[in-house]
Amino acid sequence: MNSFETNPGQAFGVQRRSLLKVMASAGALGAVGGVTGCAQLAGVAPLDEDSAYALALEAYVYAYPLEYFARLRHLRLTAPDPLTKVRAQWGEWLHRSVVVTPDVPGAPQTDTLYSNVWLDLSMYGEPVVLTIPKMDGRYWSIQCSDFMGTTFGLPSRRSMPEGGAVAIVGPGWSGTLPAGVKPLRTDVAQTLSLLRLFFSSPEDRLKAIEFQRGFKIAPLSSYLHGQTHVAGVDGNPFKPLAPKDDPLAGFKAMQQMWREALPPAVNDRYARLGLGAVESGFGHLSPEVVRGMERAEAQGRRLVTANAQNLPGNKSLNGWVAPKPSIGYYNDGDRLYRAAITLAGTVALPVSENPYYTLFKDGEGAQLNGDARYELHFTREQIPQVNAFWSLHAYTMAYKVIPNPLNRYALGDRSSMRYAADGSLTLYVQADDPGAEKNANWLPVRKGEAYWLIVRAYEPKGALQDLTWPGPTVTRKA
Repeated sequence: MNSFETNPGQAFGVQRRSLLKVMASAGALGAVGGVTGCAQLAGVAPLDEDSAYALALEAYVYAYPLEYFARLRHLRLTAPDPLTKVRAQWGEWLHRSVVVTPDVPGAPQTDTLYSNVWLDLSMYGEPVVLTIPKMDGRYWSIQCSDFMGTTFGLPSRRSMPEGGAVAIVGPGWSGTLPAGVKPLRTDVAQTLSLLRLFFSSPEDRLKAIEFQRGFKIAPLSSYLHGQTHVAGVDGNPFKPLAPKDDPLAGFKAMQQMWREALPPAVNDRYARLGLGAVESGFGHLSPEVVRGMERAEAQGRRLVTANAQNLPGNKSLNGWVAPKPSIGYYNDGDRLYRAAITLAGTVALPVSENPYYTLFKDGEGAQLNGDARYELHFTREQIPQVNAFWSLHAYTMAYKVIPNPLNRYALGDRSSMRYAADGSLTLYVQADDPGAEKNANWLPVRKGEAYWLIVRAYEPKGALQDLTWPGPTVTRKA
């Protein structure tokens, strides 16, 4: 959903339905779906391999975001950013002002500039203040997230039209903020914040860059002395093992992040596996339990990947899938959904800010592929109604924009598209140039390559916000 993630990896080619059957047979389906099932799995008897597998599969799906963020955090704080070629630091905005290219993973949108900042509030012992410049009314938002992918703050042009300052306030701090500084409270010390800043054209991008540079960050004590920017701190975060090097690499990363990045009072449901608010690790586990956990991690990774490549949600009309109303916040029944969203896009905005509508298959149930030609027809009423902007992107199954001779990766309300006399709109998604009359409405893809589509709609109105938008009719022409 954004351009910040590392490469999520290769497809496992495992069907979601078959994996759900595996989970059900193991007795873990209810837990993954949000039913705890403690009476079934948390008895006093020692775990055998199958019961360990069932509990561990539940745990893996639940805690998958921790593994993902552990890998992303290490990558971003120890290696140059793929676009800026600058390494991120704790407590400092990394501003991306360059244009997205096809080698950048993470389903990047091309409508906004991105900036991100990693925070470890324990380094400061006090809140950290984000200063937001006054702009010209263009869209912006800062999504503040914990490492489970849950949004705890979302200042935006709607809540702060004149700019100002917000403070990220971590656990245990009970001081007083200065007048006019709005608190964003979180019960964890480590967070990730993501800025999205709209631009409408190559010329407007230069203006957006100037605004982007006006977003500052500083500890509260520095802010009180007139400093809105303080240099970041080099990080040496935990480095997760690769799955190919250790069949428990994911669980080990989760456990490290459990200790670092979750609230102190963590559910001990998974303590029997050496996970959660425990210090024992995995050395004491029996060979049977270890084998069950190894099976669960492999299967869980396949399950999350399969769902990320065909995002579950609420089925809409015309084959489009609407997001769940809880996206960005999530509830206990969204464990698998949250894991899939994390892999597909790290931090997804709530519906009120941007409802993501996705399409993976055509009307015949076939995966979208560049060998076919598709027409997307929006009636006048179906054209997204927004207060900010909307766009349609195509991405490879590796979550990258698709190379093409036009370097055109999206179409939307900032594009010079041709509308019909009745106000309707037809877009052409195909590899071949559809001709001069249709070129303005052409979204290029590549022959022989599978892809998926996503409609973003910022500050949605009407059916989009209600999650009842039908999406355009998709017709396969060849």
